[in-house]
Amino acid sequence: MKRLLTLSLISFCLSGLAQTEIGVFSATGRGAALPFVTDYHCVGINPANLNLTPEYEGKTITFGFLEGAGSMYSEYLTKSELKNIAFQKDFDMLSQSERSDYAARLADKETAISLNTIASGIAVNNEKLGGFAFVVRDRVNMSATLGPQLSELVFLGKTSSYFEELVLNNGDTIPNTGNLPADTLNMVESGVISPANALKLADLLANSRMGFSWIREYNLAYGKRLYRDETIEIHGGIGGKFITGNAWLEVDATSNNVQAFSALSPVFDINYGEIAQNNPSALDQNAGRFTPVGKGWGVDLGATVVVKQKLLLSASITDIGRIKWTGNLYELNNQLFTDFTDAGAETNNLVSELLNFASPTSVFEWTGTSERTTKLPTTARVGAGYVVSPKLRLAVDAVMPVNDVVVNYSDPIIAAGADLKIFSFMQLSAGAIGGGDRELKIPVGITFIAGKGAYEAGFASRDMITWFAETNPTASLSWGFLRFRI
Repeated sequence: MKRLLTLSLISFCLSGLAQTEIGVFSATGRGAALPFVTDYHCVGINPANLNLTPEYEGKTITFGFLEGAGSMYSEYLTKSELKNIAFQKDFDMLSQSERSDYAARLADKETAISLNTIASGIAVNNEKLGGFAFVVRDRVNMSATLGPQLSELVFLGKTSSYFEELVLNNGDTIPNTGNLPADTLNMVESGVISPANALKLADLLANSRMGFSWIREYNLAYGKRLYRDETIEIHGGIGGKFITGNAWLEVDATSNNVQAFSALSPVFDINYGEIAQNNPSALDQNAGRFTPVGKGWGVDLGATVVVKQKLLLSASITDIGRIKWTGNLYELNNQLFTDFTDAGAETNNLVSELLNFASPTSVFEWTGTSERTTKLPTTARVGAGYVVSPKLRLAVDAVMPVNDVVVNYSDPIIAAGADLKIFSFMQLSAGAIGGGDRELKIPVGITFIAGKGAYEAGFASRDMITWFAETNPTASLSWGFLRFRI
């Protein structure tokens, strides 16, 4: 299960403040995406912008390949620790006291990962017919907030204070006093607690929430100018998407009953062993590595009002829809937790340890099932943009979660920023992003322009502060080098 990280996340130098621009490199540095994204870049954000007046005269077809953005944010890790995870460097083995310290630091702290890539996108803008676009996009998201009990269990394992007694490898059983010498701790084979004092899994995981998803969407969108006079334009847009799912892992114990299930495609190389034999949704052993384990649909709706070609007012609602998971599907049983043999986290590679801890091959009891339906992480967006001059434009927007899906934003995100063209071949962007109880982030970006808009390339970071501060880091990269207009 630890291969999850290297296979699909960390290889892209991931980040974590919510990706409100879902992999659009030209908007990352500005922070506020909604008003000014156009062509295939507005698919999944605001399809109403597909029929806006083209920024570059005469260029009505835009296409691009291999764009994306990834980030990782943590309230718990330091910048140095985050870099180690992002680049999969060697991790130091933790002592018992270090494990205790990390367990205390981790409790009730959020770690979030997101990766959005555009394999290909194309848009055509016709004055009379409207704007059409098609995008193939992969979206990977992970978030985790652990309660104190689970945090301690992840790091201390069988020596956690939850267990009353410790079974040693010499056959002795001793009280778990919490201050045993290292030699004795090294002899521990398992931690045990009497059934009378043991907790059910729902209670053990109290106040914990973990989610991991990987979906691919094929999104076809249309936008049209609905009204125009000398002062105002009104645009509307709609996008429909077919979705295939490669992964969904959900553990939600924020209410009285724990909700947990997992569906992972063969690419994750999970050996389910005996529990697969009675699972009606188990995939054939010869199934392809990227065989989807879920399929679904989604809809995006948007509107934009343009006043005197200067002021843009936009609103949209995206990811209205659901996915049905029917492959390698397992549900977590609400078992009585009486013993544990795992040693706990050996390093501070938090993401890998959490995925390993929550996998269907862990010590928890999982049962195969036939199908499960989840909602997409629906979001509402509102924003405004103002064109000060051909060289400077300003924007502000807000992104708000509409439902409580575990990989959705936990709180509204507010962003403001600007684009400045110092030269015709270069655009600089900067902004500010905040919301909820997260620290302020300062995104920055640069886009290079050639052939009067015929070619664009650029990159951006979601937080310049991370370069100088050690705590609350956001390691990120947004890129695009194959974007063309004709």
